[in-house]
Amino acid sequence: MRHTQSQFHSFCVGNTNYYVPISNPSAINSEGESVFYKPRHIVEKANSLNFLVLYVTNSCNLACKYCFAAKSSTMKPLNMPLGTAHRAVDFLFKTPASKVAIRFFGGEPLLNFELIKEVVHYAENLSVKTNKKISFSIFTNAVLLSQKYAFFLKEHDFTTYVSIGASERSHNQLRPLKTEGNSFDMTVKNVEKLLKLMPYKVVVRVILNPNEQEISLHKTLDFLTKKIGFVFVSFEVPWVEASSPFSLNTSSLEWIKEEFSVLSDLYIKRFLRKDFSWLGFHQFGNKLRLLVDEDKPLDTHSCGAGNEMLAISTDGFIYPCQSFVGMKSFELGNVEEGLINKKLYETFYYYSAETVPICKTCWARFLCETRCPFDSLLFSHNMYIPNHFRCSLERHINERALYIYTTIKQKNPRLLSSVFRWLTERGTKKLGVW
Repeated sequence: MRHTQSQFHSFCVGNTNYYVPISNPSAINSEGESVFYKPRHIVEKANSLNFLVLYVTNSCNLACKYCFAAKSSTMKPLNMPLGTAHRAVDFLFKTPASKVAIRFFGGEPLLNFELIKEVVHYAENLSVKTNKKISFSIFTNAVLLSQKYAFFLKEHDFTTYVSIGASERSHNQLRPLKTEGNSFDMTVKNVEKLLKLMPYKVVVRVILNPNEQEISLHKTLDFLTKKIGFVFVSFEVPWVEASSPFSLNTSSLEWIKEEFSVLSDLYIKRFLRKDFSWLGFHQFGNKLRLLVDEDKPLDTHSCGAGNEMLAISTDGFIYPCQSFVGMKSFELGNVEEGLINKKLYETFYYYSAETVPICKTCWARFLCETRCPFDSLLFSHNMYIPNHFRCSLERHINERALYIYTTIKQKNPRLLSSVFRWLTERGTKKLGVW
């Protein structure tokens, strides 16, 4: 079994020291390293292909200032042809996986809604013929999300990911329409339609501007959950080059860390008084789910790019994920011939906490959710050198999640099992609590 230099990580919150066994973070304690714990099983092998991202259009109705996908906007064809989409779906269904998933991406995928409809019906028919379960998701800015589109997403049980700014001002500055208008108002108004239909199948990604340090993250989270009605919320920092004005730096890193510290204290207080409005907050909820499920193996792969997930461009080329679309040196093959660049495929297949040097010695490698080859390439020009600011933030978030878990476990342990069931079922069933 591999370990870091120490088999434990220790950190302090308030006047309490916490000790985290690297090979079983859920055995965290505040008594010392000698407490007995049973290491979890560690999964080091990547999964096989089961997830496909379809870049259905390179066109977009927004001009987001941090958009990594802008590089592909000049690629031809602008929209994915139906034949290419069919071959991509056929390629996915040839995999041995019993459950497969398709995500629609762009650009703004709703600009090619007719193709989405065709692909969904084609994939559902193949699902029946092959006895494989199929699920769908979409990344959209929601500006075009009409009632008609919302009903379609509901009918086919889509998970919908929507990006939004941390405030109306921030949203309109970072995510402006290419034409005149208030993109924030349009996004919120349209998402509310979907939330009324399927509140547990909508995830909002809040894009933080590191320069707007006057924004309160807990007030933002309250606004999104209680005012708009989001159940699942995630705070994100843009994937950008180190020279970008939207890149993390020393000052913005400390601001966000402090905000997450405040969030963790408030999370505990609300949790213990049975206010569960923040349960779907991704950065804490997802980690709580892993910590509570002590039978779940630990994984060295936080990113499925290039192994369990592939992306197909509008012209039918295969890439490790949607972020690499348009980068010729990262073409893995095409929908006609399949995977051709076996050497590149193997590079991504083995990309994990055990092949990225700094991850291999990091105490949080089994809890990390930000290990991303594209982010590393963009920021450091090397897939194996992660963005050190993002790493520091991720470690801090993990410490605060462990602090939340330990505090609740000490004060109301039975509550954690109910929350685990709720999170596992994505909130679709009533939360029974004690």
